[in-house]
Amino acid sequence: MRLSSAVGTLAFRFPEEKVFEMFSAAGFEALDISFFNKEEYACGLERFYPLGEDYIVNAEKQRKLLSEFGLKCNQTHSPYGLLAEDKLDFSNYHFKELVRSLEAAAVLGAPHTVIHPIKPAYIEDVYNCNMRMFEALLPYCEKFKIKIALETCHLRYKQNGKSVVYFDTAKKYCDLIKAAKSPYIAACIDLGHTAGGLSDYPEKFVKEMEKNLLIGLHVQDCDYMHDNHTTPFFQKLNWNGIMEALAEIKYSGDLTFEDVNIDKHFPNELIESVITYKARVGKYLISLFDSFLEKR
Repeated sequence: MRLSSAVGTLAFRFPEEKVFEMFSAAGFEALDISFFNKEEYACGLERFYPLGEDYIVNAEKQRKLLSEFGLKCNQTHSPYGLLAEDKLDFSNYHFKELVRSLEAAAVLGAPHTVIHPIKPAYIEDVYNCNMRMFEALLPYCEKFKIKIALETCHLRYKQNGKSVVYFDTAKKYCDLIKAAKSPYIAACIDLGHTAGGLSDYPEKFVKEMEKNLLIGLHVQDCDYMHDNHTTPFFQKLNWNGIMEALAEIKYSGDLTFEDVNIDKHFPNELIESVITYKARVGKYLISLFDSFLEKR
């Protein structure tokens, strides 16, 4: 299990070379590159288009830079924002970005890119909307030899006065992925999402995953109510239980932090220390996983 992290908004605060250098020096082996625009995080800042017309050149430069610091791109995160009513062709900018993100991920050498499920207006339309998205993207997955890792996201609805979520069990999540009937569609569990609104705690959700579907993780801590995205041990998740559950299903992917809400609380002068701390936490979690795996 490699230690990895999402770069998050650090890419907007430092030159990319500096960001990669800090993660490498701390002991990270891989990075999750996000194809998000700067304007999604802060208004009034200059635009940042990782999937603009020069997206292939950008990806090639990133891959070379990662290699210089002994890093790999173990996964990417595609843009979100595709709507149920959107046309799934290049006349729609969000779809065009998704296709470009598949190609850019392949250029970076990532085996998969994380994609959010579409949330339609009604819960009964979730299945058909996402099958439609899979069908539109699969030709490009096959062309670029890149997998989609569907993320566990909050698809929350009101039914009979109660708040319900679509992915309330691992079975429903696995069933949607399997329905695509493609080796290019797999799973990425965001551990915080399986607690922040879903009925199963993360360790239970992980244990109920079908073998070989889970290829990636977003590792973040939360308080079981909100999508906190903090470093493990800052909130309430049971990390011993989670690592034991991952060992139980013989998870063979990486440990990838998506604790992006920690970084923003620290000034630039302390970020290197924050990354070093995160690496220590990640290595501890991996040691827990290894110890549970040895006992099986």
